[in-house]
Amino acid sequence: MKDFEADDCIQAFRQLYNDGANTKTRMLRKLNTEAKDHIDETIVEESFDTLKRKLKKYIFLTRLFSSDLKLSEVLSFYEYEETDGIFATMHKTKGTGIDDVLVVCDEYGWVSEYDFLSCFTGQKPQSKREVQSRKLLYVACSRTKSNLAFVRLVSCDEELKYLKIVFGDNEEIVFP
Repeated sequence: MKDFEADDCIQAFRQLYNDGANTKTRMLRKLNTEAKDHIDETIVEESFDTLKRKLKKYIFLTRLFSSDLKLSEVLSFYEYEETDGIFATMHKTKGTGIDDVLVVCDEYGWVSEYDFLSCFTGQKPQSKREVQSRKLLYVACSRTKSNLAFVRLVSCDEELKYLKIVFGDNEEIVFP
C-alpha cells in the first residue's frame, strides 16, 4: 500500500480517475486538454486497465481496513455470499415462482449494459441495451408469486412520474 501511495504516476492516475476521467477515452481527452505531471498519454494508453485494477484494489483494501466498515457488515456480506442469509440472487428461474421478491433496480456497475430508466418512459426500445434492460426487469419481476418489492433510486421528477404509472401505489422515501 505504501508503494501505491508513493507512486506519483498512480497518484496522478487516481486524481484523473476521481475527477471523472474513469474511462481510457475520457482520460486521454483530459490529458490532451490539461498538462499533468507524472503521467502521459502513452502510460494511459498502454496501462489503463492495469492502473485501474491497482486503484480499485487500493480503494477496496483501504476501505476494508478502515473504521468505516463495521464487522457486522462484513459478516452480513459473508452470510449472504454463503447463501445462509434471507436473500439470494436467483439464476435460471424460468418457469419457477418465488414467494417474496425484492428487485433493486440500479445500473451501478452495469451502466454500459443496462438502462432501466428507459423501461418506464412508455417509449419503444431504441437500442439493444434498452431491450436487454426490459428483458432483465421482466424476468426479475415476473417470478413473484406473492410479494414484489421494487426499489429504485430516482434522480428526477420525470422518472418518478413514469414509475408511478407503471407501479401505481408506492411508497416514496425522500432523502435530504
